[in-house]
Amino acid sequence: MKSKSIHTILALALAAALLAGFCVFPVSAGYDTSGATAFVFSDGGIAVTEGNYTGYKLEGTALTINGAGVYVLSGSCADGSVKVKKGTTGVTLLLDGLTLTSATTAPICCNKSTEVTVVAAAGSVNTLTDSAYNNDDNYPDNEDAESAVVKAKDGAKLTLCGTGTINVIANGKNGVKGGATTEDEGEASLTVKELTLHITAPVNDGLKSDQELNILSGTVTVSAADDGIKSDYVLNIGAAGTAGPVVTVTESTEGIEAATLNIYSGSVTVHAADDGINAANSDLTNYDFSCAISGGTVYVDAQGDGIDSNGSLSISGGTVEVYSASSGDNSPLDAESAVSVTGGTVLAVGAPGMGVSFAQGSQSYVMFGSGAMGGGPGMGGQQPGGPGMGGWNNSSAGAAELMAFGGPGSNPGGMGAGLSVSAGSTLAILDADGNTVYSATAVRAASMALFSSDTLTGGESYTLTVNGTAAATATAATGSGAGGNPGDGTQSGTGTEPPAQPGAGEQPDQPGSGDEPPAPPTEGEQTTPPADGGQAPAASGFGDVAAGAWYAEAVAYVSETGLMQGVGGGSFDPNGAASRAMVAAILYRLAGSPAVSCGAGFSDVAEGQWYTDAVLWAAENGIVEGYADGTFRPGAAITREQLAALLHRYSVLNGTADENADLSAFTDADAVSAWAEDALGWAVGAGLLRGSGGRLNPKATATRAQLAQILMNYLA
Repeated sequence: MKSKSIHTILALALAAALLAGFCVFPVSAGYDTSGATAFVFSDGGIAVTEGNYTGYKLEGTALTINGAGVYVLSGSCADGSVKVKKGTTGVTLLLDGLTLTSATTAPICCNKSTEVTVVAAAGSVNTLTDSAYNNDDNYPDNEDAESAVVKAKDGAKLTLCGTGTINVIANGKNGVKGGATTEDEGEASLTVKELTLHITAPVNDGLKSDQELNILSGTVTVSAADDGIKSDYVLNIGAAGTAGPVVTVTESTEGIEAATLNIYSGSVTVHAADDGINAANSDLTNYDFSCAISGGTVYVDAQGDGIDSNGSLSISGGTVEVYSASSGDNSPLDAESAVSVTGGTVLAVGAPGMGVSFAQGSQSYVMFGSGAMGGGPGMGGQQPGGPGMGGWNNSSAGAAELMAFGGPGSNPGGMGAGLSVSAGSTLAILDADGNTVYSATAVRAASMALFSSDTLTGGESYTLTVNGTAAATATAATGSGAGGNPGDGTQSGTGTEPPAQPGAGEQPDQPGSGDEPPAPPTEGEQTTPPADGGQAPAASGFGDVAAGAWYAEAVAYVSETGLMQGVGGGSFDPNGAASRAMVAAILYRLAGSPAVSCGAGFSDVAEGQWYTDAVLWAAENGIVEGYADGTFRPGAAITREQLAALLHRYSVLNGTADENADLSAFTDADAVSAWAEDALGWAVGAGLLRGSGGRLNPKATATRAQLAQILMNYLA
């Protein structure tokens, strides 16, 4: 029987350890395949190649592991299974091209109190499938039913890892399921890292744990009928100081749910028919539910609440973009207690719902919606003039400031009219000079919009446009931070589109797994001093580019050649992020701005935008391919490996691409996406990228200063 008391104690201990910075996550055990015992599955049986490990038993196409060791599994079987006997520890199952289906049970089952590492061999694709009979709810007479394709029972510690792929198809009930911590069986945990894991669960939950679920790195994609990713107690996504995983819930009722939910890093995308992200567990009472986001990028498209907590909701870093239902009591941000926002960037679009109260210590905000205080009369704003406009700074340092927009008020600071946003509308926030500082595409109809950025400038005026038409104006000011009364602040800020969220499948332009801040320049990315030993070149008149800055010469170069422009007000915004549209436009200019044909098929690239022809040209020539959902996401920040890929494809198009360099000298070479390896090898070989501290930082977004330096390295 599960012990609720030990569950709670362990969950609180884990949370305390994380806050203290103590690493509690298990690491992958090393394994030596030279002494492994190998099994090849077929419909006729299991062929064995003996190694150093003899702790196993065969019965037809059923394999039982009862001793520690490394076991290699391959082949294909229409009805087979692998079980690890209760209490067996030190087991490594290396999947190397395994296709295994089970008719009545789980293809892989780790019994109570086991410790098992399942590794997908490099480059391998492995598929695990069950049948409808593997469901003890629907087929109680099936004593072999485990109700999951990959099952870890109470007290089991299961790690899924490796640089290959595991596909899980759950026709019975759940996809991957971890057990509970109990007094009798001990602590349980389920950890996913490095792996590419695809789960299809058309009956119930996709990835579930009864106790603790850690998704640390790699790529996890889930489609589920019920919860996409769920932990009854603790769920940790990413880890502080890491790039984190790419987590995508493509379909679900509730996207991600846990009693204690922490997002530290990575890229998280959720599509849900009900709540997107939820801190809850209906079986628990007197539990301090919490949802905390301190880094990474989070994108939520929900038909219920966007982010909902039955306890606390805190955002202290990263980028959060949330869309919720436009009616009823749904809200993009909802919590039982006051919401705390002390860092990062937030865009929340939907309906006011039951209202939002902000905790003491939160930064100022302006909220517009039903009953919220609006801004003054709307002001017109001009569209950005070229690729140099914008640039989002994804630094999580400093405090967040919130701004929400609605229709024009009857007078400055008066009650605002309701905001009307249709699905597919382009939202843009303009500064007083008419420059776009943030833009996004609304995926749902909405009557409220809220924006947060740690780069906002108090006292400045900002305008929200919907499809190019001014909808509201607000003045950035310092709010009281008191909760309970939406609209008592009018803070706003600068910034553009956050990093793009990955679509289904691996495409050449797919963002990588994480959103770590841009790496500081190394000696390979700094401006070379003038040969005569003189002073660094001038910064072309930009007030925020010091003459001695490492990027000053590069900024002057791109400005003088017309490749990049300022962001208005005499600023270049060197620390702002370079957007996908910006890079496409620069390459288009380098190509001579040739005529393009229509019909690239991107749903978010409208006619007449400053980047439209550039994106169409880039798509026609195979430089960009967009996302599986048909979008290009022009305003999204570009990662370093994406930038390398676009430049590499442009060079291939022009016949100027040289041989690739070896990336093995970089400590994070294994973090490079497979589709970007050649491009980054080329970029390193060409001297465009040299990394920082022995790291390439492929998933970090590129700043405008870094882009300017790379362009000068590439062209000058």
